Amino acid sequence: MIASNDSGNPYEGERRISALADFWLAHRHKQTERGELSLKQWAEDKTKLEVFRKFLRVNYAGVVFIDQLEPSILNRYRDLQWNFVDCGGEFQISKATLKKRLDSVAKWLTWLVDQNILKELPKDLRTYGRVKLDKPKPLFWTVDECKSLATKASKRTRLYIALALNLGYTQKDIGTLEADMIDWDTGIVIRDRHKTGVPSKGKLWHSTLKMLQKHRNSDPKGPLLVGTNGLPLYTEKVNDKGNLIVNDSVRLAFNQLKQTKKAGFKEDPRSFKHLRKSAANEIEKARPELTELFLAHAEAGMKRHYVSQHFEELFAETDKLESLYGF
Repeated sequence: MIASNDSGNPYEGERRISALADFWLAHRHKQTERGELSLKQWAEDKTKLEVFRKFLRVNYAGVVFIDQLEPSILNRYRDLQWNFVDCGGEFQISKATLKKRLDSVAKWLTWLVDQNILKELPKDLRTYGRVKLDKPKPLFWTVDECKSLATKASKRTRLYIALALNLGYTQKDIGTLEADMIDWDTGIVIRDRHKTGVPSKGKLWHSTLKMLQKHRNSDPKGPLLVGTNGLPLYTEKVNDKGNLIVNDSVRLAFNQLKQTKKAGFKEDPRSFKHLRKSAANEIEKARPELTELFLAHAEAGMKRHYVSQHFEELFAETDKLESLYGF
């Protein structure tokens, strides 16, 4: 199972599971630096693979080297993780978390083969992470709830809500919006969506454009919107302990709004990200073929190429949302 040594291989001679896991995570972190992977995805890989590493430490303390990793061990890990699905208590996980845990192990081992550390996989992993996920229940804010939230929000938070409903933006999308992405005469915004890398194109409502002009950062460089302290609204960084730290002022502002008596959503599980789903739901009712374009999903779920006509049709639908949501 172990590949022969190659003097050109930076991992030559290393067979310890712990070190090889760290090598993979270091490789994934370099992908974040190149913009090929988000820090959140890296942090998730790190967390999920650590579950497997802990499983080995507790149940197979003598399994130290990669060539000791037998199919039976991988099968037992998968079976044990299945036992945690909806089991109740502190160890309970969802099917989505189960799939992520199994997929992280499969990705790591596949990378070891790709790097010529392993000649072959310990077992066929093509179906290792196959989990039939429950159909997600639609969760979004109603039109009346969105109008109520926007009415009771501060001027800054109202702008964040408008961007979510108008352009389908997440907190990170808002925090990384830059002035040169916007045609200030037409209100057209062109950029790649952070999560998918898919080029997105949107048209600002007249009201959103006015709010952006009022609250925009006076510094032409960097993010268009910053906090009252002048700091970015959204940042991700890895601390000295190797953990991802996210500062999200948009989410914080929205949660503070929810907590107020006048808003009346203190215990509501819905979050800021469900605002874009609310807008997508309205587009789905009228023009379902434009929903994926509005959300800028990965190309597997949307047409690879959209012509200008499609965007004009989308703009016509998003324009209607301005009055619908009371802006």
